[in-house]
Amino acid sequence: MSLQGRTVSRRHTARFYLLLIAAIVLVIVRATVDGMLYLLSAGVLLMIACSTSS
Repeated sequence: MSLQGRTVSRRHTARFYLLLIAAIVLVIVRATVDGMLYLLSAGVLLMIACSTSS
């Protein structure tokens, strides 16, 4: 019975680490997308500013 308990515990630990890594990856992807959108909007504003000043 103790071996079965250890196996379940290891499965839960592996699942926990998998979910933790997945959450970290999602946060990194979200931050990257937000950063790219910010840079894109800043670039568009810069292009508009440069085209209107000429």
